[in-house]
Amino acid sequence: MADIPLTRGQFLLPFVSILDEIGAPTETLLERSRLPSSLAEKSDLYLPLLPALRFVETAQRTQGIEDFGFLATRRLHFSHLREKTRALIAHSPTLLVALRHACHWASREDTILSMWIEHDADHVRVCSRLAGTTGLLHLKYAQWIQNIFPIYIVRQFAGPDWMPTAIAFESSYAPSPATRSSWPNVRFLSHQHAAWISMPITLLSLSNRSTALFAPPRDQEDGPPGYDIVELLKLMLPAYLEREQRR
Repeated sequence: MADIPLTRGQFLLPFVSILDEIGAPTETLLERSRLPSSLAEKSDLYLPLLPALRFVETAQRTQGIEDFGFLATRRLHFSHLREKTRALIAHSPTLLVALRHACHWASREDTILSMWIEHDADHVRVCSRLAGTTGLLHLKYAQWIQNIFPIYIVRQFAGPDWMPTAIAFESSYAPSPATRSSWPNVRFLSHQHAAWISMPITLLSLSNRSTALFAPPRDQEDGPPGYDIVELLKLMLPAYLEREQRR
C-alpha cells in the first residue's frame, strides 16, 4: 500500500473554483493545508490526499457551504479522467469492457484507490475504496468523486441523462434535500462496505457511442504500479517545486 496517498490535482479544481466564485480566501486555505496555492497550472500533477480532504472540510465549515462534495461533482466531467483512461473507455466495445478498464487503471487517479464490479441478481455494483482509510474523517468528499466517475462512464454508453438506482457511501453521509432533488428516484445509502453505484446488469452489454471522439489509446504505458516511497515522492514533488523556488 502507498505510504503517501496521492490524488490528481484535477479533483481539487472544482472545489477551488467554487471558493473563488464566492470570494473565499482560497490561497490561504490551501496554504494552511500545506497544498500548492496555485492549482490551475498543476491540475495534472499529484497532491497528498489527506491534506486535500482536510482542505475541503475546512473550506466547507468556514465558508458555510452545504454539501460541498456534491456541488464539486457538478463541475467534474468525463474529461477530468486521465487521457489514457478516457481513450480506453471511448474505444471499449461494451460498457462492461469500459468499466473493467476503469477498475484496472483506478490507482492512476488516486494511488490508493481500488475499483471492482460486484454482481447481485439482476443488478451490478461498481465499487471503489481508498485502501487503509476505514474510519477516516471527511471521506464523503472523496467518495462523491469515486461515485461520480462511474456514473459518467455509464453515461458514455447509456446517454447523458442516465441515473443509477442507488448511490452508496462508506461514510456516515446524508445528502441535503437540494442534493436529493438533483437525483430523483435514486436511493442514497451510508455505512456501506465501499462506495458504489448500482445499475441493471443488462446495461453492461450496451455498445459504445463515443469511439470517434477520441484518439486510440497509446500502447506505451506501464500498468498500475505498486508504488514505493521513491515513486510517490517523484509524483508529488513537481506540484511543490515552483512554490519552493519562489521562496
